[in-house]
Amino acid sequence: MTASLFPTDPFGRPSSMHPASRKPMKQSPRKLPTPVVDSRTGACEDRTVVADRVAAFLRAKYPLKTADNVAADTGLPVATISRWLDRGSAPSLWALGKLVGAYDAEVLLVILDHPPLWLMDEARRQERERIERQIATLRAQIEGGQ
Repeated sequence: MTASLFPTDPFGRPSSMHPASRKPMKQSPRKLPTPVVDSRTGACEDRTVVADRVAAFLRAKYPLKTADNVAADTGLPVATISRWLDRGSAPSLWALGKLVGAYDAEVLLVILDHPPLWLMDEARRQERERIERQIATLRAQIEGGQ
């Protein structure tokens, strides 16, 4: 029974309770984006933006069986990676460390909107080393095949 159904008590006196329709409703606090990196550093990103960027990076790296392949690279649980991909969850700092360990500076470049110059230089250096290793492997295959 609500106060609005019974404006008076059983003895005919007005009820001290106000009907719900006359009370102002409380507003729930607006959900604000959670920064991933301290905004004072100038590298603050919204969790949903980070989640979208991480998911796009991982899907581009492994279009098929993304969660399984990333789990093999990082040692993270497949269920955790699936949450990032399916629900748009952002990785924790610990998981981000695992991603950086597996994919180097490349993953940080994807996450940050304005990466610092030193990070861009490091990513280029790492990419150059990766390509040089591929070239060395191909040369070894060519020389071994002749």
